[in-house]
Amino acid sequence: MGRERTLSKGLVLVRSSVLILSFLVLSTSSFARRSSSSKYLDKSLNPDSSFQSSRHSRWRRMPRPNPEALSDSETLLLLTQENQVDQVANLYKPEILNCDEKPSVKEESQIDTAVVQVQAVDKDDPSSSAGRIVFSIVSTHQKFKINPTTGWISTNKIFNRDEPDREKEVHVTVKASDKGRPSLEDVCTITVVIEDINDNSPIFDRASYDIPIAQDTKEGTPIMRVSATDIDEGDNQRITYEFQASQYQQDIEYFRWDDKTGVVTLNKKIDKPVGSVFLLTAYAKDGGIPPRSSQTAVTIDVKESNNKPPTLSVCPSICQFDSWSFYLGPGAEIELSEGTVDWNTPIVSYTADSQIPGDPTLFFELVNGRTEQTNKDTTFRAVQDISNQQRVIIYLAKPLEFEKVQAYTLTLQVRNSQDLVAEAQLNIKVKDENNKSPVFTNIESGAVLEHEPAGTVVMSVSAIDGDGTYPNNRVKYSISDSNPELLSKFDINPDTGVITTKVEFDREETAYYALTIIASDGATSSLLKNNKPNQTPQKFRIVIKDKNDNPPYFPQQTYRAEVPEDADIGSKVIEVKAQDLDKEASLTTYSIESGNLNNAFKIEEQTGFIRVNTELDYETIREYTLRVQAWDGQYSNDTTVHIDILNVNDMKPRFKEEKYVTTLKENFVPSYPIFSVQAEDPDIGDPSVPQNITYFLDQTAQIAPHFQISSDGALRIVKPLDRDLPDGFPVWTMFVFAKDENGGPNGRESFVEFEITLDDVNDNAPFLNMPDGLVWPEKLLFFYYILIIMYILCIGEVGRLEALDYDTPANGPPFTFKIDPKAPASFKAKFGIKKKSNGDYYLETKEIFDREELKVYEIPIEVADNQGLKAVSFLRLIIGDKNDNPMESGSSEIYVYNYMGRAPTTEIGRVYVDDPDDWDLPDKSFFFKDPSLFPDFELNRDNGIISMKEGIKLDEEIKVYHMEFRVEDPVHQQTGPNAVYANVTVTVQRIPKEAVTKSGSIRLDISPEKFISAEDGREKLTKLLRGYLNPNASIVDVFTVLPAGPNGEFTDVRFSAHGSPYFAPEKMEVTVARRKMDLERTLGFKILMVHIDECLYEGTKCEGSCYNSLEIENNPTAIMTNTTTFVGVTARVEPRCGCPVDKAFQTCSAGFEAPDAGTECLNGGTCDGRQCKCPAENSPEFGPQCEKLSASFRYGWTTQRGVSACANTSLSFMFTTKQQEGLLLYQGPSPNTVVEGVTDFFAVELQEGKLKYFLNFGASTQIGVVPKVVSDGEEHHVQISWTNSSVSVILDNGECIPNIRECQLQNSRPQGKSQFLNTNGPLQVGGLYFGPERLRELAAELGLTREELPGGTSYGGCIRELRISEGGASRYVSLGTPSDGENYQDGCSMEYVLAVEATGMNLNFLIIILVILAIILTAVVVLAMYRRRRVHYNDKDIDCDIRENIINYEDEGGGEGDQTGYDLSVLRMMSGENGTPMLHSKDKIPAPQHRPPVGEVPGVEDFLDETKDRMDQDPEATPYDDLRHYAYEGDGNSGGSLSSLNSGSDADEDLQFEYLNQFGPRFKKLADLYGRESDSEDSQDGMDNMGYYPSSGANLDPNQPQGQPGSESWC
Repeated sequence: MGRERTLSKGLVLVRSSVLILSFLVLSTSSFARRSSSSKYLDKSLNPDSSFQSSRHSRWRRMPRPNPEALSDSETLLLLTQENQVDQVANLYKPEILNCDEKPSVKEESQIDTAVVQVQAVDKDDPSSSAGRIVFSIVSTHQKFKINPTTGWISTNKIFNRDEPDREKEVHVTVKASDKGRPSLEDVCTITVVIEDINDNSPIFDRASYDIPIAQDTKEGTPIMRVSATDIDEGDNQRITYEFQASQYQQDIEYFRWDDKTGVVTLNKKIDKPVGSVFLLTAYAKDGGIPPRSSQTAVTIDVKESNNKPPTLSVCPSICQFDSWSFYLGPGAEIELSEGTVDWNTPIVSYTADSQIPGDPTLFFELVNGRTEQTNKDTTFRAVQDISNQQRVIIYLAKPLEFEKVQAYTLTLQVRNSQDLVAEAQLNIKVKDENNKSPVFTNIESGAVLEHEPAGTVVMSVSAIDGDGTYPNNRVKYSISDSNPELLSKFDINPDTGVITTKVEFDREETAYYALTIIASDGATSSLLKNNKPNQTPQKFRIVIKDKNDNPPYFPQQTYRAEVPEDADIGSKVIEVKAQDLDKEASLTTYSIESGNLNNAFKIEEQTGFIRVNTELDYETIREYTLRVQAWDGQYSNDTTVHIDILNVNDMKPRFKEEKYVTTLKENFVPSYPIFSVQAEDPDIGDPSVPQNITYFLDQTAQIAPHFQISSDGALRIVKPLDRDLPDGFPVWTMFVFAKDENGGPNGRESFVEFEITLDDVNDNAPFLNMPDGLVWPEKLLFFYYILIIMYILCIGEVGRLEALDYDTPANGPPFTFKIDPKAPASFKAKFGIKKKSNGDYYLETKEIFDREELKVYEIPIEVADNQGLKAVSFLRLIIGDKNDNPMESGSSEIYVYNYMGRAPTTEIGRVYVDDPDDWDLPDKSFFFKDPSLFPDFELNRDNGIISMKEGIKLDEEIKVYHMEFRVEDPVHQQTGPNAVYANVTVTVQRIPKEAVTKSGSIRLDISPEKFISAEDGREKLTKLLRGYLNPNASIVDVFTVLPAGPNGEFTDVRFSAHGSPYFAPEKMEVTVARRKMDLERTLGFKILMVHIDECLYEGTKCEGSCYNSLEIENNPTAIMTNTTTFVGVTARVEPRCGCPVDKAFQTCSAGFEAPDAGTECLNGGTCDGRQCKCPAENSPEFGPQCEKLSASFRYGWTTQRGVSACANTSLSFMFTTKQQEGLLLYQGPSPNTVVEGVTDFFAVELQEGKLKYFLNFGASTQIGVVPKVVSDGEEHHVQISWTNSSVSVILDNGECIPNIRECQLQNSRPQGKSQFLNTNGPLQVGGLYFGPERLRELAAELGLTREELPGGTSYGGCIRELRISEGGASRYVSLGTPSDGENYQDGCSMEYVLAVEATGMNLNFLIIILVILAIILTAVVVLAMYRRRRVHYNDKDIDCDIRENIINYEDEGGGEGDQTGYDLSVLRMMSGENGTPMLHSKDKIPAPQHRPPVGEVPGVEDFLDETKDRMDQDPEATPYDDLRHYAYEGDGNSGGSLSSLNSGSDADEDLQFEYLNQFGPRFKKLADLYGRESDSEDSQDGMDNMGYYPSSGANLDPNQPQGQPGSESWC
C-alpha cells in the first residue's frame, strides 16, 4: 500500500508540473501574439507613425502623367528601404572581365570538369536586384554548362582533340545578366583550348610487312622501311622505331635500322639458304609521358640471288606526257592546294624495271595505310598506264581539306613476277586556301540604356574562321552600309567586334534597331573568285532599354465595387491598374494608404487586386472608402475606391435552449415526443412571424435510426435505447439541426445537443470474465503405494471464478456460480465449485488429469446475479504438462535455400524426438554425436536449435548433411548410454539471383506450416509444376514460402524453373493459370492469386499510384513444424507509392551474380560496364538493353511483363497489317485468374479496320474508336496514354489530312471510384493465351456484358517498337523474345504473315478445310479398295465362305490378345427352340443357300443389304453386336469382345458397365447385355449377360454353379 501511495503522489506531482508548464507556455505565446498584433495595428492605423516612409508623403491625386523627380537624398532613402529592393533603378549593365582569356581543358576529361570562372562586375548595388548577376550559356551546342551564381564553366561532354573529332578549340558564348528592371546583360565568346594528352598509340601503315630479299644483297643496302603515325600532337606524336627477333635472337644481327625514319638496311651478308625466313617484330613508340607503343610483324623471305627486285626510275624533274606535265620521283615532295577538284589530271607518275630479263611484268600498289595521313580513306588512287605497263600514274580521288590533314605520306609498292618488291614514298603537302567564311559564334541581342552618352558599349560580337592559316582565318568586323542611317548611330571596332554608340537614344522614339554586322576574313576568297575576302553578314537586334522617367497614373479618378458580407477571406473585390509609359524600367506596386478600417481589405502589391482580408459584417460597416497609391520606385500617384457591403443571410438560427436533457428507462419507447425544440432566425428579427425553419437529424449518425423529428421540432424515440454494453450507452447524445429559408440551398444551419440519460433495467445476465481460462497440472509422478496421497494432492482449488454484468451494480454482484445442471455427468464427476467464507467461488477438481488424454476442457458454469438472472458460460481449463513420458528417437528433415550463398548465421530448425510431453524442453539437453563432422553448423544445447553458419562452404549446388544427435532427459534417467538419438537430414541448396528475379508467384489459401508439412503441399506442388512446364528438361525450385494475409493465414510461394535458361515468370504463371483447377483439385486448397500484386486493391497500400518491387533479403525465413522445416529465400513483393522512375545513371550488368547489378543485357548482349553491346551494333533491330523490337504474328499470341497502377501511363508502338480484325494488346484477368473485387483491364484491337480501345478502372468499360482505317498494309504509329483524369489515343502522330480528328481521340477517365488500372495479369500481345472463345465466360465472372470486352480475334501482322512509359520510367518490350507465345516470329516478316493473309482466312479455318479434304480423300480410297475386293457370288455355298477376315491385327497394343476377334464367322449363331441364341451348340442346322441372280454383279451396297437380310431371316443365326476395346501398352491389354467387359484384369475396372442400370428403362437392354447386375429384382446377377457364364453348353441354368466368364469371342 505504501508503494502504491508513493506512486500515486508522484503521478500527482508530475501532472501538476505539466499543467503549470503548459500554462506558462500558452501565456507567453499568447502575450507574444498580442504584442506583435498590437504593434502591427498601431503602425497601420496611426497616421503619424514613424512606420510611414517618405514615399507615403509624396502622393498626388492626379490621374495623369506628371513627372516629379525625387531629390538625391530621397532616392537614396528609397533605395535603402528593404521592402523596395526591386524598385531600384538599373543604372549599369554587367561587364564580363575575362572575355579574352583562353582557358584550357585536357581532352578525355570527365563531364563536370571545371574550365574557367567567368568574372563579371555590375556597378549597381550588389544587394539589389539590379546588381545581382546571373550567368547563362548562349551557345546551342550544349558542350558546356555554367553555374548561374558563381559563373564556373564546366564540361558537359567528353572532348576528343584527335581524329575524327579534331576538337582543338571550342567556342562558348556566355551571358551575364542582372535582375534589374529592365534586365541588362553582357555577352562574350570564350575560346576553350582542348589540350592534347597521349591517348593514342602509334599505328603502323600496314598490319604486317612481308619483304623478299635476294640472297646476294650487299651489306648496307636499304631493304625496307616501316612507317607509323600518331594522331596526337607534339612529343606525343614523335615516334621512334625498334626491332626485335621474334624466333631466333641471332636473326636481328643481320639488320640495322634508323630509329627516326624506320629505314632498315642489311647489316651483314646473308648466309642462310634460299627459302629461309627472318621473323622480326617492329615496335613504334611515341614520346609521350608515359609513352605508348604498338607493334607489327615483319617477315623477310630469302630469295635466289639472280632474282633482283624491281627498280623505280624517274624522268627529269618535270616530264611531258601527252598534253600535261607533272612532278615525279621517288621520295619527291609536292604541294597540292586543298581546292583541287580535278580527279582526271595526274599529280605524279613513276616508271619501274622488273629486273627480270624477258619478263617485264610488274604489279603496282598504292598502299592504303591505317591512318588518313597514309591514305586510309583512299584519298589518292594509282592507275597502271595501259600503253606502258612499266608506268603508274597517281590521281587525286577525293577533296582535300587542310583543316583535317596537312600532309600525306604515300607508299607506292611495285612487285615483279618473282614477288620481289621495291617501294617509293611520295610526300604531299596540302596548301591552305581561303575556302571558309567567318561564322558568328553569338547571335544574342545587344542592349543599351536610353539617354546614355555617345561611346557607350552596346555589345561585343564574335566570329571565327575555319581556315587553318593566317591571314585566311583573320576576321575583321564592319557595319553594313545598306542602311546609312545606322552608320551614324553605331560604331564597331574592326578587330574586337565591340559595338558602341555614336548618339544618345530615346526608347520612346525607337525601341530597337536591326544592325547588320559583316565579318570578313583576311585573304581573297577561293570560293567566290571575285578578288574579295569571304564575308558573312549577321543581323543583330539592338534593344534600347528603358529608364524610369515617367510616373504611373490611374485611368479613373474613382472606382466602385460591391462585395457580400459573407465573402471569403482572400476573395477578389476589384482590380485597380495603373499605367506607366516606362514599360520596362519600372515596376509599379500598390498599397492602401487610408480608409481600410480594421484591415478589412488587402491589395496585392504587384497586381493591384483588392481582396477581402477579414470577415465583413453588414450590420457593423456598410461602406468603405479606400485611397490606393501606385508607386514605381521613383514616382507615385493615387485613386479612390468605394466598396459597398451587401447584406446576405449570414445569421444562423438560434435555439431557445442551449441543451435539451431528459431521463428515461432503457428499452422504453414512449408514445409522446420527448422534446420539442424551437429556434428563431436572427435575420428575421421578429419571433412572432413564421421563422421558416426546418428541423432535421443527421442520418449518418450511428444512433440516428432510433429517433425521428417532425417539421415543427417534435423529437420522438422510434427504436428502443439500450443502456448496457456491448452496444448500449448510459447517456445518449445527438444533435438536432435547424435550417432557415425552409431548408433551401442557401439556408443557414444551426444545431443543438440533446441528452437522454437511461435508467438501468436488469436485462443482462452475468457471464464469466476469464478470457485466459485457468491452468491445472496433470498427474504427479509418485509411487503407487502413495496413490491415496497423490489423489488428495490433486483434488484442490484451481482458481477463483470471476464474472461481469453489463447492468449497474444494483443488478449485478454478488454473483453465484455452479456447474451447469444440464452438464454431462462426466463434468460433474471431474469438477466442482466451492464457495469460501469471503464470498468468493473457486473451481475445484475431483480427479487426476493426464494431459496426454485431453489437453483442454471447456467447463459449463452457470452464473447468476443478485436478482436471480442467470446464464451459462464456458470456462477454459488447460491441463498443464508434466514431464511424465520418456522420449523416443525421432527423425526430421530441414530444407534450406541459401540465396547466392550469402545467408548470415541462421536458425534453421530444431532437433526432433518423439515425446508426448509438450512443456518439457527445459529438462532436455542436446548434443552433436560428432560435432567435428559439421563445422558449418552449431547447436544450442538448451533448446535443440540448429544454426547454419554464415559463409557455409557448398562444394555443390545441393549438399545434403546427415546429422545425428544425442538428447538427454535426466528426469527419466535418459542420460549417458540411456540417451536417445535423433536423426536430422539437412539439405542446403544455393539459389542464384537469376532464379529469384525470374521467379513466378502464387498466393495459397493455406497456412505456411500446413503447406510445408502436408503430403499434398510443397513437394506435390513442385512435382506438378515440373510436369506442367517440361517433365524431361526443367528443374523446378519452390524456394520461398512466406506467411500472408492479415493474420498469416495465407501463404505466398515463389518458384523458378529452368532447363536452359530460366523460364520467364509470365510463362510459368500462365502455365499455372491454365491448370489452376487441376492444381486446386490435386492439392486440396485454393489458389487465391496468380502473380502476387500488393497494389491490386487500390488505396489499401498507397493513396495514389503504386507499383510492386521485389525485395530480396539475405536473411532467410524459416517455417518450422515438428518433423519438417523449410528455410526459404525472403523474397517479398513490397508496394511502392508513386510511379517507377529511371535511375539517374542507369548501367547494365554483366551477370546476375553481381551484388548491385543494373539492367540485364538481353538476347546475347554483353555489358561493357556502362551500356549493352548487342550482337548487331547500331542495328534498329535492338533496343538499349538489346531488346528485339519487332515481331510478326500469324494469329498467335505472346506474353510480356505488364504495366503497373501508375497515374500517368503511356504505351506507343507501330504496326502493319491488312487484316480488319485482330487484338493488338490486352492486359487483365483470364477466366482462371479473376481476383475477387478486381475487374480492371485494358485492350487495343482492330475492328472493321479501325483502332478501338477498351479501358476499365473497376466499373463500366470505356470504349473508344479512332475513325481512320488502318488495315491498309501501311505502317501506323499508335500512342495510347491514360492518367487518373483523362485518356488519349493518337494515331500517326495526329497528322491526318485534312481532318486531324480522324487520328486523335480524347476522353475523360473511365467511370468508377478507382483512378488507376489495377491488374496483375501479363501483357498479352497479338492475341489471348486463353482464346477468344472464353471471353464470354470471363465477362460473366467480371460482371460485365460480352460487348464490354474486346472481340479477341488473334492478330495477323507486324508489331514493333512497343514502349511503355510509367511516370518517369520507360522501357522497350522485347517483342521478338517474349516470355511465352504461339505462332509468332522474331522480326517484321510480312512473308510469314502473308502465308495466311493471302487467303484472307483464319489459320484454324484453313486447317479444318484441309482435314475435311483429307477425310474425303480417304473415303474415296477406301471405297475404291472395297470395289476392287468385292465378292462375286456364284453357285458356291456361301455358308462355306462366310468368313471375311478383314485384318488380323498383330500390332503392339492393337488387340493382340484376340487374334480371331475379327472373324465374321463368330457372328454365326444357332437359335434354340424358344428363339434364343444357342451358344456353341453341337447340333448345327445348315443355313439355306442364297445366290444372286445369274449375270448380275452385286455392288458393295447390294452385298451388305443381302447379307443383312439373310442373317435376319436365318432362324439359326441371331445377329449380336461385337464390341472391340483397343488397349494401349501397359493398360491391362485385353481383347476386344463384349465378353471382355467381364473378363478383364483389375486394370480394366473402368470398363464396368453396372451404372447402366441407373440410366432408367430406356437403357434396360444395354444393362442386360453388358452388366453383371440384372435390372430386374428377381433375376440373379449377370444372368442376362451372355459373356458372364461358362461357355460349356448352350442352355443357361441359373441354378448351376457359375464358372469363369466366357471367352473373349462369344456367339
